[in-house]
Amino acid sequence: MRAVDVDKTLENSAQVKEWITSIFPSASLLEDPISGTFKFEIDRADVVVSEAFKQIVSRKEEIGLADWGFTETTLEEVFLKLSHLHGNENPEERT
Repeated sequence: MRAVDVDKTLENSAQVKEWITSIFPSASLLEDPISGTFKFEIDRADVVVSEAFKQIVSRKEEIGLADWGFTETTLEEVFLKLSHLHGNENPEERT
């Protein structure tokens, strides 16, 4: 499962990362923030939607989030990750 958190200023990047990992211990940043968007991969076992919603909403303004959401990993993303783990080049990374 992935969580996407958006902070338009990027001034509090470290605070956002620390906050997300305090809520979801398995959270790992998938890529460097782009235009204020952080994408984290989170183990499904860490996600209790009601608890996550409560924690995110309660500190959203304090942290400076403009938007947030959860998305399921797509089958294509799973395939590309498994392929990459087995030493195959990710077609999206070719230049």
